[in-house]
Amino acid sequence: MSDAPGLDGAARPAKGLNGRLDVPNEGVPLLTDFMVGGWVVHERLRVDRVLVTIDGEVVGHTRVDVPRPDVQARYPGAAGAGLHGWAVMVPGVAGDSATIRAYAHVEAGATDDHARLGPWIRFAEATLPVVPSGSSFGHVDEPHDLSPGVLRVTGRAWALGGLARVELAADDGPWVRARHSQPGRAQVEVPEPWGEPDTDLSGFTGYVPAPESGPLTIRVVAVGLDGHRHPIEPLRVEVGETAEPSLTPVRAESLRERFEQRVARLAPAAADTSPILVAAHSLDLGGAQLYLSLLLDRLRERGLDFVVAARSAGPLLADLAADGIPVLVFGTDPGSREALESQVLQVAEFAREHGAVGCLANSLPTFPAVVAAQRLGLPTTWAVHESFDLDTFWSEAYGRALPRDVTELAEAALASCDDVVFEAESTMRLYDALVPATRRSLVPYGVDSSAVDHFLADGSADRARADLGLPGDALVLACVGTVEARKGQLALLRAFARIPEELRRGVRFAVVGMNDTAYADAVRSFTDDAGLSDAVVLVDVTKDIYPWYLAADVLVSASDIESVPRTMLEAMLMGRPVAATAAFGVAELVSDGTTGFLCEPLDLGPLQQLLER
Repeated sequence: MSDAPGLDGAARPAKGLNGRLDVPNEGVPLLTDFMVGGWVVHERLRVDRVLVTIDGEVVGHTRVDVPRPDVQARYPGAAGAGLHGWAVMVPGVAGDSATIRAYAHVEAGATDDHARLGPWIRFAEATLPVVPSGSSFGHVDEPHDLSPGVLRVTGRAWALGGLARVELAADDGPWVRARHSQPGRAQVEVPEPWGEPDTDLSGFTGYVPAPESGPLTIRVVAVGLDGHRHPIEPLRVEVGETAEPSLTPVRAESLRERFEQRVARLAPAAADTSPILVAAHSLDLGGAQLYLSLLLDRLRERGLDFVVAARSAGPLLADLAADGIPVLVFGTDPGSREALESQVLQVAEFAREHGAVGCLANSLPTFPAVVAAQRLGLPTTWAVHESFDLDTFWSEAYGRALPRDVTELAEAALASCDDVVFEAESTMRLYDALVPATRRSLVPYGVDSSAVDHFLADGSADRARADLGLPGDALVLACVGTVEARKGQLALLRAFARIPEELRRGVRFAVVGMNDTAYADAVRSFTDDAGLSDAVVLVDVTKDIYPWYLAADVLVSASDIESVPRTMLEAMLMGRPVAATAAFGVAELVSDGTTGFLCEPLDLGPLQQLLER
């Protein structure tokens, strides 16, 4: 590359001009700002400024104003009163090597010789290898919570040519994969050809084990699609000792006594029915909620009645109200034992008021309702959908570590529950140490096949595509489910965008389940920035999802945490194959090459290959 206009490209500096370029010994750091400096003098005239280029591009300039007594002693007649040194920060570059050149600006009064050479005169250069540094490929955030157990690790990571996965390790422990392709810009300006839209999706989240107390080194590696492993600067932290309980024993006992007194004053309701207390983690639309809704419909057909206690409201609240089912919304955040005891009391009073005779809890966050039911002596069945170890789950669900006296109460409720139901064997194995074998059951998910049959009797793929505005001759991929980080829609779209354009021609990719979250906003932005708007269809959360299964050729999923997705069962009932990451129960449901296609989770390379298949 030629030098910028106005710079002297001569191989040798002008007569009377001397200087030196100081650069990193190991080489130019890859895409990371670094310092260059040195000294420069003219035998008769003052040099006031220095300009620096890398591979012919101007990257920095500075004044010559750093005292250098050693240079003044060497050139006693040089102008500048000993201020012959200079230093400037310049950006790192990509590539295999870089040529750095330094140019001097000599003050007015130069000879005709200097005027002929131009205002900037080269006095030194060096060609160096480009080497990665620990900060070239990402950054690890300082954790907000440094409690023993499991530590939530976040940051940003990227790789030249595209990030495939992120791996974490605690000290010298084993590497584990982190969730990647999350909103978050890389902390460096990535040049062409690497400055692609997915560098805005550099965020990652993962978990590593933390000691009871003491120092911990968090190691992170960004792995590129080319297989190269790029270490990120490790983070060294100090883990604090286990926090004191959020309640003193005296206060905890006082709250328990208050619970007993309040509940004792509430006589069970005199009613014609004996309802079941149903605990729901949310009344939004989602797989677990629709599972519960279907279960309640079937049990109601058998003559059972219900009252519902939910952590948060949502669209299903109107359906319950229309059916005359009483609903209590008791809150989402048991962030302290005091708050937890308040929720437990609310649910217990609600259950006693309506004469509940048993409890059916759906998902782990309903544990306050389970504690209430157990204190009332109600037989309880708890359906657990979450494929997490518990320490990780508390952080994942609540964004922070809950107080230990809160999680201990939840874990005790789980261990003593009359029956804990799992839909996937791999999920059930996560709870082997906590839930006794005599208190757990494996009940695979089911869906209403008669409803599917009824829909298929009146519909066709051509009609579904016409109604949804999809081309009749397109290859349609559909990702159906709430748009959220654990379901990996951004990773799917990153993989889709990297498939050669000729293979993507004639393909429509439907993402069904859009919402108002930051993650969904990132899906919208990436779709636009990557030029996928003509191929990708973004659809809001809807109850009417059967037409999307029927219109699709393949159902796709990139979840890293799943038990048994209801969407896969419904799609398979309609004869649609599934292309998915083999997360927990998914591998129990889908047979690779027979009923669908599988790849390992949390790795963009295999995911792209899956879509290409």
